[in-house]
Amino acid sequence: MTRDELITKVSESSGVTKNTVSNVVKTLFMEMEQAFTQGEDVSIKNFGRFDVTTTKEHEGRNPQTGEPIIIPEKKRIRFTAGEPLRRVINNH
Repeated sequence: MTRDELITKVSESSGVTKNTVSNVVKTLFMEMEQAFTQGEDVSIKNFGRFDVTTTKEHEGRNPQTGEPIIIPEKKRIRFTAGEPLRRVINNH
């Protein structure tokens, strides 16, 4: 599902205009981005948790030449589904 499809579905099911839903979704994502840039995690009850994690610098190999390279430290966002969402996905 794309962002536009999500906005359309929420608008249709809630009776709220697409423009209003679009603004809410945009604001939600902006607030999540701001939390991530500050190193904060985002937890949505009954849905899941987004954690900011850091991978350490490590050695890798260039797949074309086999030459060793240093892969720099990097921040990533990891999502862990909450139990109610996992039950829905697994039909339990």
